[in-house]
Amino acid sequence: MGRLRHKIKAFTILESMVSMVIVMIVFGLSSIVMINMANSGITKDEQLAHALVKLLRNETIKQHRFIDESIVEGDITIEKSILDYRNGKNVKIMLMEAYRGDKKMFENKELILIN
Repeated sequence: MGRLRHKIKAFTILESMVSMVIVMIVFGLSSIVMINMANSGITKDEQLAHALVKLLRNETIKQHRFIDESIVEGDITIEKSILDYRNGKNVKIMLMEAYRGDKKMFENKELILIN
């Protein structure tokens, strides 16, 4: 076996250990941030209420069903109200509110043009 004529470039064990510790610290901090974001965000119930309100909104506009109504889906109640907008004859406010019991979970107001 012959001798090496030039030095091979490589990391030492100490350098490798330091870089692994730095990577572990970064992963640890990023996982803490992700957990905090997940816990402070919108809940699954609020997501469901938001989806139901959007579905009712789309059906209302598609079917031109501009009436006050209340819809119950599981334990979530969605109340839709059509209100007059100032003095506009063809402009209305569509107010949709999602409730679980007495607690308001989500609200959406939108100006709509009725032809």
